[in-house]
Amino acid sequence: MKHCKNYARLLKTLRIDVFEKAKDNIVCLVIAQQLNRIEDFELQSLLDILDRTDDRYVQINVAFALSMGVRYPKAVEPLIRLLSETDDSFVQEMTAVALGALGDPRAVDPLIDALEKTDSISVIERIVGALRTIRDPRAVEPLMRLSSRIDDNYLQERIVFAFCSIGNPETIEYIVNFLEKTEDTNLMWRIAEELGKMGDLAIQPLLDHLEKTECRLVQRNIAHALGEIGDSAIQPLIDLLKETEKEHVHSSISEALGMIGDAAIQPLIDLLKKTDKELAQRTITHALSRIGGSGVADLLIELLRNTKGISKQKSIIRALGTIGDPIAVDPLIGGLDSGKKEVQMVIVWALGMIGDPKAVEPLVKFLQRTEDSSIQAEIAGALGEIKDKKALVPLLNRLDKTVDSFVQLKIASALGRIGDPKAIDPLLNLLETDDRHLQANIGRALVEIGDSRAVDPLADLIKSGDKYVKYAVAQALGETENPKAFKSLMYLFLELKDRSMWEGIIWKLAETEDPRAIESLINLLIESKDSSKLSEIADALSKIGDMAVQSLIDLLEKTQNTSVQKKILFVLGRIGNSRAVGSLLKLSRKTNNSSMVIGIVNASGKIGDPEVVGPLIDLLKETQEDSVRSSIIGTLERFSPYWFYECSCIEENAIFPVLCHFSTEYNIRFFKDKIVLPEGEVLCFGTDSQKEQSMKKLDKIINH
Repeated sequence: MKHCKNYARLLKTLRIDVFEKAKDNIVCLVIAQQLNRIEDFELQSLLDILDRTDDRYVQINVAFALSMGVRYPKAVEPLIRLLSETDDSFVQEMTAVALGALGDPRAVDPLIDALEKTDSISVIERIVGALRTIRDPRAVEPLMRLSSRIDDNYLQERIVFAFCSIGNPETIEYIVNFLEKTEDTNLMWRIAEELGKMGDLAIQPLLDHLEKTECRLVQRNIAHALGEIGDSAIQPLIDLLKETEKEHVHSSISEALGMIGDAAIQPLIDLLKKTDKELAQRTITHALSRIGGSGVADLLIELLRNTKGISKQKSIIRALGTIGDPIAVDPLIGGLDSGKKEVQMVIVWALGMIGDPKAVEPLVKFLQRTEDSSIQAEIAGALGEIKDKKALVPLLNRLDKTVDSFVQLKIASALGRIGDPKAIDPLLNLLETDDRHLQANIGRALVEIGDSRAVDPLADLIKSGDKYVKYAVAQALGETENPKAFKSLMYLFLELKDRSMWEGIIWKLAETEDPRAIESLINLLIESKDSSKLSEIADALSKIGDMAVQSLIDLLEKTQNTSVQKKILFVLGRIGNSRAVGSLLKLSRKTNNSSMVIGIVNASGKIGDPEVVGPLIDLLKETQEDSVRSSIIGTLERFSPYWFYECSCIEENAIFPVLCHFSTEYNIRFFKDKIVLPEGEVLCFGTDSQKEQSMKKLDKIINH
């Protein structure tokens, strides 16, 4: 109560003389922070100010104060009037934010009216955000109309999220169509999670779209949404599983039920007992294997004992192999003597997947007594998965006896996985084969074993072998844990014109820390059109370190190609080396390309060097483009507020939105020479010791 009286006294003293007249950013923010904590009768004073002022700064600050903390229903009508009467886009933005924070349905129609009149992207964004927060179905049709008249991808995303929050089944078709168009997998995933929050009403529309769509990514995200919905989706998914024969639908059902987890186990087991459809059996066992755990394994083992149908047995055994629980090893070993080849093959595979050394001896005995080459090959693969050296001699013996190239191929792979140098000479003896698949597997195995005796024969293979063999060796080099032993082979690949050969060795090339790798990786960066490869190349260049950063900076300063500049900015941001900051700031002053400026701003934020704070604020003051301003504000929010004091920017009007962010997110109050933390502790910045303590405490709050 004492605090409320203090706030009331503060308001009575300052509301006319300071708040209403102040142009000082910090003063207004401080008062707004106080006002949002007081009682209704004092908040009425804010509305009195709003009624009599035409000053945009006062209107903005009143709207900001009303958007924080206490919900005051009487503020809705005055804010609606302000929204309808003002032509100032920033006032419209803050008013929309305040109306969204109040969450009152009375604001829906006025917000829609403002939405249909404005062309300002930033105002539209704030109104869409407000409608998303209020969650009123009246917003659906206007948002649909908006989506048809704008091309801005970011706003389309905001509309999708608004639809997810409103939760109207009629919007699901639009959301799924958006999923069909976007290529951003992270965005797809976020939308799927939001769809999941729509709950039961989304289940049937999602299932309907699952049957229609042919896009695998959309199918996966619908499955994810259904998984997010949870237990109530189980029975509809089971019903669809019984009815449909479409493989992609079965795959998505398996993903969704696997994601739902334990609650789906018993319904799946019950259906598995009854169904004779092979596709349904596979779907059920895939879902159960996704759920996993000893409980599922126990149920499947019990069901396996009582199952006679071969297709169902195979599905259950595959699930046990995928779950990988060692409790299945003994029952599976017992099935090796079943006499049914189809079942034996799946059991061998499952034992390899489980990887328990207890299975090595029974598998070796089976290898020694069987004359069936396909079973021999499967056993070799399983022993390779287990990677136990007790299998080395039996595998070498079988390799010496067999002339079947597929068995030889599987044994070569197994020997590579086991990794014993004793296998080098037998593998080199086989390298002269004309079978390209066998040659490729021997090459991989030699690389995996990592013995220097293999370098020269592999170099000859790279020079003379066909593309398939070369690619296999390149891929193996990229996966080996001993890249320095094969450094010369990596550079031999760089002499090839086919860049696809380079991709497999990118990361290991970086691990050599050889300066020659930089030029090769930068060339690959320039040519790459695949965003996932861009990330991989960026990580590889960061592994090389400072030498790579300087080469990238040199190229950034020389090139006029905007596509190359954007790629370099992405990589420099990913590497995060502060040496790049000076060049980034220099480029920001030279370019007029807004997308380039946004790239520079984003890279600067990812690097995280406080040196950029002052220049970014200068850039914020100079630019009028909404997209650039939004990017700068978002980047400044990555930095501790300490740096605004350190670079003497705390009183700049331009950073008002940034201070609002910290104030609303962390309940931090800002003054010209100090910060007050949520518990009332005061941080000062006078001495070096005070600065150090203040920075640590702010970092602890913001990074918690």
